[in-house]
Amino acid sequence: MNVDNSKGIKSIQLYRIKPSFLHLNVIPFIIIYIYLFYLYSTTPIEPIINNNNNNNGTTLIKSNDSSIGGDISNDTIINNNNNSTESGEIKEDENQVEFNLHVFLICSTMALHFVSYLFNHWSIDYKCFVTMKKVDNIKFATHAKVTPGKHMGMKQLCPISRHLHRAPSSISSASSTSVNIVGNGSNVGKISTKHLSEKEFKDLQYSIEFQKRKLVYNPDKKQFEKIKFHIPLDSEELLNQARSYETDEQIELAAMKYGLNRFDIPIPTFLALYKEQAIAPFFVFQVFCVLLWCLEEYVFYCLFSLFMLLVFEATVVKSRLSNLNSLRNMSSKPTFPIYVYRLNQWKQINTTEILPGDIVSIGRGASEATSTLPCDMILLSGGCVVNEAMLTGESTPHHKESIKDRKSTKPLDLKNEKIHILYGGTTIVQHTPSEKLARVSKPPDRGCIAYAYKTGFNTNQGRLMRTIWFSSERVTANNKESFLFILFLLTFAIAASAYLFNKGIRENNRSKYKLLLNCIMVITSVVPPELPMELSLAVNNSLISLIKLGIYCTEPFRIPFAGKVDVCCFDKTGTLTTDDLVLQGIANCPKKYITANNDHEDVDIDSTTTDTTTTNTTTTTTTTTSTTKEEQESSLTSTTFVQPSELADVIQFILAGCHSLVLIDNKLVGDPMEMAGLKSIPFTCKADKISHQKKPINIEIVHRYHFSSELKRMTTICNVVYTKNLQCNTYAFSKGAPEIMKPFFNDKSLPDNYDQCFKSYSRQGSRVLALGYKRFESGLNVSQYKSMERDSVESNLEFGGFIIFDCPLKPDSKESIEMLMNSSHRIVMITGDNSLTACHVGKQLGFVQENKQTIILQKIKNSNNNNNNEKNEEKEENNNNDNDNNNLGEWVSVDESIIIPLENGNENHLNQLDKDYNLCIGGNSLDLVIGDKNLEKDLYLVKVFARVSPEQKQMILTNFKVNGHYTLMAGDGTNDVGALKQAHVGIAILNKGEFKPPPEINLREIFNQAKQRQMQEQLRRNGDPRAAAELAQKQAADLAQRMQQDNEVQMVKLGDASIAAPFTSKSSAVKPITHIIRQGRCTLVTTFQMYKILALNSLITAYGLSVLYLDGVKLGDTQATISGMLIAVCFLFISTSKPLMKLANKRPNPNLFSPYMMCSILLQFALHLVCIIFIVHQSQLRIGTNRPDPDSPFAPNLLNSAVFLMSNAMQVATFAVNYKGHPFMQSLSENKPLLYALSFVWGLGLLLATEIIPPLNSMLELVEFPDSTFRLYMVGAIILDLVGAWFIEKVCSVLLKN
Repeated sequence: MNVDNSKGIKSIQLYRIKPSFLHLNVIPFIIIYIYLFYLYSTTPIEPIINNNNNNNGTTLIKSNDSSIGGDISNDTIINNNNNSTESGEIKEDENQVEFNLHVFLICSTMALHFVSYLFNHWSIDYKCFVTMKKVDNIKFATHAKVTPGKHMGMKQLCPISRHLHRAPSSISSASSTSVNIVGNGSNVGKISTKHLSEKEFKDLQYSIEFQKRKLVYNPDKKQFEKIKFHIPLDSEELLNQARSYETDEQIELAAMKYGLNRFDIPIPTFLALYKEQAIAPFFVFQVFCVLLWCLEEYVFYCLFSLFMLLVFEATVVKSRLSNLNSLRNMSSKPTFPIYVYRLNQWKQINTTEILPGDIVSIGRGASEATSTLPCDMILLSGGCVVNEAMLTGESTPHHKESIKDRKSTKPLDLKNEKIHILYGGTTIVQHTPSEKLARVSKPPDRGCIAYAYKTGFNTNQGRLMRTIWFSSERVTANNKESFLFILFLLTFAIAASAYLFNKGIRENNRSKYKLLLNCIMVITSVVPPELPMELSLAVNNSLISLIKLGIYCTEPFRIPFAGKVDVCCFDKTGTLTTDDLVLQGIANCPKKYITANNDHEDVDIDSTTTDTTTTNTTTTTTTTTSTTKEEQESSLTSTTFVQPSELADVIQFILAGCHSLVLIDNKLVGDPMEMAGLKSIPFTCKADKISHQKKPINIEIVHRYHFSSELKRMTTICNVVYTKNLQCNTYAFSKGAPEIMKPFFNDKSLPDNYDQCFKSYSRQGSRVLALGYKRFESGLNVSQYKSMERDSVESNLEFGGFIIFDCPLKPDSKESIEMLMNSSHRIVMITGDNSLTACHVGKQLGFVQENKQTIILQKIKNSNNNNNNEKNEEKEENNNNDNDNNNLGEWVSVDESIIIPLENGNENHLNQLDKDYNLCIGGNSLDLVIGDKNLEKDLYLVKVFARVSPEQKQMILTNFKVNGHYTLMAGDGTNDVGALKQAHVGIAILNKGEFKPPPEINLREIFNQAKQRQMQEQLRRNGDPRAAAELAQKQAADLAQRMQQDNEVQMVKLGDASIAAPFTSKSSAVKPITHIIRQGRCTLVTTFQMYKILALNSLITAYGLSVLYLDGVKLGDTQATISGMLIAVCFLFISTSKPLMKLANKRPNPNLFSPYMMCSILLQFALHLVCIIFIVHQSQLRIGTNRPDPDSPFAPNLLNSAVFLMSNAMQVATFAVNYKGHPFMQSLSENKPLLYALSFVWGLGLLLATEIIPPLNSMLELVEFPDSTFRLYMVGAIILDLVGAWFIEKVCSVLLKN
């Protein structure tokens, strides 16, 4: 069963819980227990005991069965004593084998039964298989198994709730509206439906809650659906029919359906969380391994290992509790009274009681808390400005307009028409009181009227909360590559275990109990119990490092992906270029608008052109002095700039009146481009009211048609009032992308060099906007202007020139892009800006190569071309003869000197072009490539995608991923949301200035300074030195503890994270992208080297527990503890390795299974094997036939001592050789703690091998070596093992490159 309209859920299956006695982990085990105890009780075998009363020292085999030995007399035993000694010993061993086998089977069954119960907690699939029955009919189901999408959380078994919606009047109490809510787990109650009629039974509503979101069963579609919120998408219906809830019954039913408007996050106790951690698979496996070693009498080693495990899990639990508390603090939205329109009147309720469908009054409150929007709403009446930093991280305020001003008759698009949508968690910084609606009166608090359409976890803020909560699972070893790798190691372990069992079973004097124990230990040795701990340490250290750099991550599993990235995609504006645009001037402005002394009153310029130009003869240009009418009405050359302040008033009006700036706390904020334009003219702006600083002219913005990335233009309707004579003229002022605006200008005002001019500036990398205006006939009122269609307002505009902005690169953009290019990344720009501008910026940054021509893909159109170029005329002729040319394209160079046909059938087409040209594709021609199987596989070769919509950005990233590329996308978090989510590594760049990382913490210095300050303060107050010292000690310690907490992983907070991307950078710079890649590479390499080291250690351990066990090799308790401590300390130091500041010129191997990895592991293991076999052989030569018994307790001997020293040397070699170091992370010489630890242990091994300090050897349970030759062999083997392993690693890394 699928869930309708939910990308986060893969499937839902229905189950019914079985009675306990029918569970598959109950009945089979009961049968096995009965059978085993029957065998045990009927088999005449008892433990062998020594009979102390037997003077002859014979061994008596006692039995409860009188038929066996019951009538045998003492004399018989004595007479047969001499003849039966040998057979008695054999029989004793046989009886012992049978007794141990029974005990082993019973204990194994009990252990298996225990594990089967644990599997109920580990695996939802297993629990469903064992304790439940799959059903198809919802009426018989008690639970639903929900499988989320990849990285969207974990599978969950959700109890099914049953509700009956009926009128409160028909039931005794409100609580009986809900009929039997099924509980969790074993507390599932029986469904009581006896009191329901047949019709009521059919009307039962079934629902589940998954990840704090309610899903309701649809009996018609036979699938679960997200709660459908009743959202009238028709503007007229919303305005005229909206009246909220009119009866208490409607309110009660809605409350039951949607729940409270709050984020309910339960906080478990420490013990409850610790219990959850303690039954996790790897922890149980770790404890099991510890118990196995305990049975081998390594008590101290086991206690040390168990202590380390318990402490680590306690720190994990503490961290989880801290994160949950942080999440709850974030989720505790401010609650306050708010006006809602219910029961046909305005009344106050708490914000937690708001329901979808409520009509709410919202506005700026007395504090930030009361100005916070409690849920997602549609603005019905009034207007407001909101700060959405809590969701997007962007602090630039956004205008919100009511749907009253919406002109479209199409259904409201909640995804794209965000100008009418208010999001929960955002803050109102300014509002305009609303007018009454058809069925709703004005609110008493003079707020804006809004329609609440989503509450609680269903809001955008709730989605971000759920992303932080459920998608941030701990990075574990539970992935496909990890299991395949462990399976690969398991083959060696099974072979070693089989060898051990085969050899050991043939020796009658062996303890079969010990043999089976060692066989199990061999197999378990290949699953490194430290693996999840080490992976968690590596990722956590990366998270801490990123947070210190002002980078926040909501999905830690993506950090290793950053190390695999091969294609880096960037938005241009606000990401690579700064938002602080520099206005160069107005270009191509008709001369009739140019004046040096603009003193005249505003007049109808169209009718008095000659008068205006003749009275103002002095201009700022030096290119012409002619005053003929033709030249006056012509445009300036494309190389001429005029400052806006030197133009006619009407052109200045466009800059003053066509903007979306807002005034907040007497400070003007908004789009930097509009701010730059306004600063260039002598006008004072107070949001919608603008006044001339020198002339009696005021401008009032009556209505805005806001800019959108789809339309690429903006228009306002303004009243221009001349306060001197109270004359009022109404204008439409418009600006936008030149190619978009061209059709809106009338032909008379459009210059011939229109295209040539704006393309010329675009090629230079400038931001070019076309300006236009038109004057309306007087006689219309404000409401009539507001009701005008946008197409009508924007038609027949007068061209006013091109406003040119310089878009300087961010200071670190060029350096960062060069760093990425030099580190084997392909750079791609995906922007909504003009293709010529984008290509120029690409050249500035270096990824669009100077020595290659840039060609842009364009569609061949069957439309008339205004260009009289001969090539275009020929092309047009050909188009008329071919009806299918609408689907064809061609590559055209920037200067239009090269035209290359698009070869749709050639799969190497893009590859061939990439060798000679820089490729650029515009949004209008993107469909020529995407969807074409021959071309889209090489889409990553395109360096610039220009004029693309947000949907097309997402489409491009999807294509890259489908074709096997690891992608990074960096954008501003607003128009790039889809692409940021689609990329493996999405980074929202928040333009909040330069982030300064905190200084390194020197706890001793902080402690001493704080202590000194507090002592001085206390002495100043009461003069008591002792009290002062105690207080200073306490406060300094508290301060140091708080500072030290900065080194712990903390949950990302709202405002730090952007809803747009898993990574959020609080710096406006581009360099954080390189930080993320550096950390990703470091984490990836650290992870792979951990696998490699653990694999070698596991193979060596498997050999030691199998072959060497048969030779009697056994480590002492002290020796095992020292080895365990060495491994733990080295892994700790590896996980704290820091990446290099410079990115390497190559990428790390992205695959765990690679020829390099496999060959390196197997060859190194072969070398270790040769060294240890040689040492064992030399030891056995000197021991002779007096070999130790494997089953006897540990006693120091030559073989054990030699193997211990060799094993430690091999561990040191494994860590030292396989530590990757440069070029992705600190080298071994730079990682001082690891270097010192390995050097100390390796040097200690040489010291012990040479026996320079004999008491030290004795302390470590080592025996004296027999001769100097053996000591020389030991030293040689230790050195050879290290040097040989290093040589193998280097050869493999050189010969088997990525």
